[in-house]
Amino acid sequence: MTRPTMGAALVAASMAIVACAGDGSTSEEEPSDVTAIETTSADTVTTNTDGVVSPTTQDTSTASSTRPGTIPATTTQRTEGTRRPGTTTPDTRPPITGNFPIQAVAEESAFPRLPLVGNVLDQEQLSPDRPALVVKIDNAPPSTPQSGLNEADVVFEEIIEYGITRFAAVFHSQSANPVGPIRSGRTQDVNMLGSLNQPLFAWSGGNAGVTQAIEDSDLVNLNALYTPGYFRTTDRSAPHNLYSSTDALWARAPAGAPQPGPLFRYLDPRETLGDGLDTSTSSGAEMSVGSLRVRWEWSPETGTYRRLQYGSAHMTADSGQVNTQNLVILKMAYKPSPVDARSPEAQTLGEGPAVVLAGGKVIRGHWVREERTDMFALYQGIGQDAKPIKLPAGRTFVELMDLNTADAAMI
Repeated sequence: MTRPTMGAALVAASMAIVACAGDGSTSEEEPSDVTAIETTSADTVTTNTDGVVSPTTQDTSTASSTRPGTIPATTTQRTEGTRRPGTTTPDTRPPITGNFPIQAVAEESAFPRLPLVGNVLDQEQLSPDRPALVVKIDNAPPSTPQSGLNEADVVFEEIIEYGITRFAAVFHSQSANPVGPIRSGRTQDVNMLGSLNQPLFAWSGGNAGVTQAIEDSDLVNLNALYTPGYFRTTDRSAPHNLYSSTDALWARAPAGAPQPGPLFRYLDPRETLGDGLDTSTSSGAEMSVGSLRVRWEWSPETGTYRRLQYGSAHMTADSGQVNTQNLVILKMAYKPSPVDARSPEAQTLGEGPAVVLAGGKVIRGHWVREERTDMFALYQGIGQDAKPIKLPAGRTFVELMDLNTADAAMI
């Protein structure tokens, strides 16, 4: 099947946007002095896993095993790992229409699991006793290849200024050393990540409005401006060279930090994907996320969907092509951020169309989420005919598409 191509003009335009809307702008980017963030040490730079179950499927055929040098120094002293109740982000969610069923919290599973990948644990196994860790990862053209995307349990792709996208990589069952490049947060992160049960939030900083929203939320603020464990590499220019490791970031977790709850419902061991639902087959999907054309291709050999962007394979620095077992496409409105009208904010509370791709199958339905602490409930059908859509165990990539763009095309 022919892969789509992206014009050189689009890539050049994206590069120009990055150059003119960098860290010194008044948008929601990190302030200019973040380029001076340096490390307390040269952290380990080998990728590893440490969960009880390893859901990662890595394509290492073209992966690089080397990393450039780092720049050691010190960080500004300040107490890190802080959180406060509440949020300054206004409730701008659309009204619940009643067309879709509301089930804020899924039934408790009879099977103990790894919460963010759904793997059922054996009797003697335990889920890692640590909180979820969210790392904001750059996706502007100068940031590739990235590290950590294939080790995250869940990855959200959100639209930011000028149609560029950014990732929120959520770690719990596995580690990534290194992880990055790490960039700034957005006000949309507060509602999007609320169901993770007070996760650690690793980011490079932001403007005053975003910083206040993060500090006033229940996210545990690991701002790179005053949290040890971050470092810069010498293979690329700032701001696209800030890294850390999940081990260094988890070391900053407050005592007694809770484990995450699930973001989605998962199949029980005796259930089969699509049981009782209308399904079809597809070899992948192609869609526009902001100004970026994204393509996912199903690989029966690896049981994963492999990602393409800018017309070519999206490679990581150390684990091959970006891939996932489950692809969840959620369409929602984007509105201006309350702290910066130029910054789009995904409306992750409410309802909207959803498409799930897993195991070569396609399931169409809708998502519902009433409160920021709710999981993303997926259904097919409405009213009394609504049936829950459950995911197979595995890593999940979530595309937050603008409701006003064309639907994802199955391929």
